[in-house]
Amino acid sequence: TPGSGNYWHAVVSANGYLITWGSETPATWRYDPVADAWTQLADCPTVISGGAYEAVNGTCYSFGNASDKTGTIYAFDVAAGSWSTLTVALIPARYCGSAAVANGRIFVCGGFTESGDSPAVEEFDPVTRTLTPRAPLPEASSYATAGGIRNKVYYAGGFSNAGVGSLDTCYEFDPALNQ
Repeated sequence: TPGSGNYWHAVVSANGYLITWGSETPATWRYDPVADAWTQLADCPTVISGGAYEAVNGTCYSFGNASDKTGTIYAFDVAAGSWSTLTVALIPARYCGSAAVANGRIFVCGGFTESGDSPAVEEFDPVTRTLTPRAPLPEASSYATAGGIRNKVYYAGGFSNAGVGSLDTCYEFDPALNQ
């Protein structure tokens, strides 16, 4: 496996491979399950940790960065083997959020800001590379997991810094209804 000390790093599936990046190094790695082999790829533009990670149509995305406390979005084109920094960013700037794909779009949910947890949800369109604010989570939180099933987004668990601590909730978001 690549490196040691990997935490707050990404692992996404794209083009039949697992792609991983982030943590304490800018290194990007590809795992080929057929060859059972790791290959180092182009480095990230910066050290990325605590982002929300997802992949659509052969491009891996990283939303937010705990390393520099920004809402920066980075994209890795698996076929080209190159990174880019997008001109759009999460608002509010946040990190340690979660991401899920529904209807070919990426939904970035929750996360931590300089003033605490965020209930923000944004829809990222990978074709136009734009963000659209959506209905917020019922509760501000970070460090949760999210997944897309049947064109809906599920946001589960996480942590609330508002005195609640660990959360045992699961929210369903329907993009068609914005709720």
